[in-house]
Amino acid sequence: MQSIDIKIVDQRMRTEGKSFVDILEALDITRHSARNICNYQPKIIKRKRSPKVKITGFRTYLVHREIQNIKKYGEKVTTTKLIRNCNLDVSKSTCWKAINRFGYKCVNAKVQIQHKEERVKCITDWLTENHNWNKTVFSDEKRFSLDGPDSWYTYVKTGETNIQQIRQCEGGGILVWAMVMPNGLISHRIIRGMLEASDYLCILKEQSIPIMKLNFGDNFCYQQDNASVHQAKVSL
Repeated sequence: MQSIDIKIVDQRMRTEGKSFVDILEALDITRHSARNICNYQPKIIKRKRSPKVKITGFRTYLVHREIQNIKKYGEKVTTTKLIRNCNLDVSKSTCWKAINRFGYKCVNAKVQIQHKEERVKCITDWLTENHNWNKTVFSDEKRFSLDGPDSWYTYVKTGETNIQQIRQCEGGGILVWAMVMPNGLISHRIIRGMLEASDYLCILKEQSIPIMKLNFGDNFCYQQDNASVHQAKVSL
């Protein structure tokens, strides 16, 4: 093994363009030693993989409790929420494996319409009372998400049903309001962001009521659902 000084001089002479013959004569070493010193590359030693981290012991209790708390408020159960809320120093895949080991699986929610019984009763009454459909105007809103579909994948126990309540969700998107007349004409308005009660009141004053009075006078029926903006005091 050559000394560090010889190695430094060898490499410097090689960078200056000296041949291996010149180097071996100047340093009194063999040709192979001069070549090996110049071509030496340090070996990269791979670190041994550390043991796999698992969610066990008290952290299992924290995860179980956090899942129940999230489901209590009707929110989606995701690995990101569990890692953040439980302060876990694990990857998403590790948390996902633990959740599956606890008996949970990720499924999409079944859609369930709110106030279904009240809506069915209202329509039944209209049909039995010979409602005047020629003067009935229908209206509704539809929100289109800009960040993907409004799916509701969450972790539940095996055999447990996952139900999503249809509500206006937060997030980026646009809202389209439309009104359908008995003759098939449609009036619509595009609303960016959330629909507030004040916005809905402007739609009624500026668009809905003038059009309906122009076509039916004061004798008409305006249909709307039980959304929060429809039931606001300023809208009644």
